Amino acid sequence: MKHCCLYLLLSLPLFLLAQKPDSLTNTRAVDSLIQGIEQLCKELRYEEALQTGAQALTLAETAFGKQSLPYAACLIHQGRNYFYKGDYADAEPLYRESMEIREKLLGRKNAEFAAALYALGGLYKEMGRFAESEPMLLEARDIRAEVLGKEHRMYAYSLNAIALLYQTLERYDEAESVLLEVRSVWEKVAGKNSPEYAKVLTVLGYLYLETSVYPKAERVFLEAQSILENTVGKSHPNYALLLLELGNLYGETGRFAEAELLLLEARDIIVRELGTDHPDYAVNSFKLANLYLDMGVYSRAEALFLEARTYWEHTLGKDHVNCAAVNNNLSMLYMDMGDYAKAEQLYLEARDIVEKSLGKESPRYAMALNNLAVLYRATGDYARAAALYREALPIVEHHNGKENRRYTSYLSNYGALQLQVGQYALCRFPAG
Repeated sequence: MKHCCLYLLLSLPLFLLAQKPDSLTNTRAVDSLIQGIEQLCKELRYEEALQTGAQALTLAETAFGKQSLPYAACLIHQGRNYFYKGDYADAEPLYRESMEIREKLLGRKNAEFAAALYALGGLYKEMGRFAESEPMLLEARDIRAEVLGKEHRMYAYSLNAIALLYQTLERYDEAESVLLEVRSVWEKVAGKNSPEYAKVLTVLGYLYLETSVYPKAERVFLEAQSILENTVGKSHPNYALLLLELGNLYGETGRFAEAELLLLEARDIIVRELGTDHPDYAVNSFKLANLYLDMGVYSRAEALFLEARTYWEHTLGKDHVNCAAVNNNLSMLYMDMGDYAKAEQLYLEARDIVEKSLGKESPRYAMALNNLAVLYRATGDYARAAALYREALPIVEHHNGKENRRYTSYLSNYGALQLQVGQYALCRFPAG
């Protein structure tokens, strides 16, 4: 869910060094095409950007060859075009080839290599390949800090990507620390009344929403909304993303009517500006489905969940964590409707996806175990439920500690099971 304003890359000063007239002419032609790509992206005209990117690649290959900096620059811009469209599989080889060319020609300690590393690390985060993403993003951050300084927008972009990764991994304390640094950088670089500052407020608000610090979340969301209204306007996709998160907050706090209005307004903007075949539209469908689930409007919720899952299966594959999230929430819906067989099937699928993508030590894996346990408790399979709680609790304790809200929720569920069956020996933790 990133947009062009968040991924502006460096210009191409190295192209202009010690070149012959014909070479300089070709360099300027490539650079002009790249500027056209960036403008098309700002206008959300991604298909035209892809066409222009293909022209730039052809020109760069003909004029400079594939092992050249101009060609590497065209690769990364074309990769970004695919990234913005949500075509991650097409973006990956372009990012990787650009990174390899830049490393070969320039080494690793330079802004151009850092840009390619950052792009590939961000792509892997979106694809759920977290173990590959983190070291790339951290190295890109360190290179930018050394080469560009810590009050540069590229350094801020690196910090933001790392914070988003930590939020996805539920490493919330680390995420907040990084986001507060990002906010400070943008305040110095762009000022408080800038889209960049609003963007980091949106991400920070989502962090507070995830950790149930609702007053803080609303405060920063509303501040971001005001900034975006006065900068990019109410028809911009970034404004729609802010409405998604604000609507999500109101849904979480029971303000359903306000939440629905905001999510539907966001949906209209996304359809108008991006179309229905876009990651932001799938996210909107998922969040709107969650709201209707909470409201008990099951038919609407089911249709929207299935719409989001179909998109993510097509673009990311069936083993992506987004598909696991949909399966998990669909299971909740089917449980509410009394269809326990469907619920169990989807909970098991969600658990297997999370195990494959994130591993058994992930907090999301613990969540999948807890949800299965809730199902088995509801169907009277108390022994299996107890075993799942015993497996889930140590994982959450390890990552978040015993004071964490998720740990206390799981422990409460486990205690309720103990009281329900009256068999403490069945449910107690083993000694040691």
